[in-house]
Amino acid sequence: MKAFIVVLLAMAIVLVASFPAADFANLEDPSSAELERANRVARSSAWDDDDHGTIKEITVHKTVHVPVPYPVEKKVPVVVEKKVPVIITKTAPVSIKIKRVKKHKHTG
Repeated sequence: MKAFIVVLLAMAIVLVASFPAADFANLEDPSSAELERANRVARSSAWDDDDHGTIKEITVHKTVHVPVPYPVEKKVPVVVEKKVPVIITKTAPVSIKIKRVKKHKHTG
């Protein structure tokens, strides 16, 4: 059990060390951090008019606090990544042409 806790703490330390410093500056105001991340994802997605009705996957980042096991009384921020399908509902003009074909018989 002790080895499991040590491994878990080591993984948490490595995970926290891999975060950029800017993310820790925004932890006090999570709404601005989430908004900035959402804007970054929207800018990098590069959707255009040809994407009407298509489904694209974007990666959504959300910071959640996970309590570390009992020997340490500290909360460690963890980034959870989940891919969410997004349907683009932008309206685009659609033209449909219906062509009727006469049936013909072969007489022989």
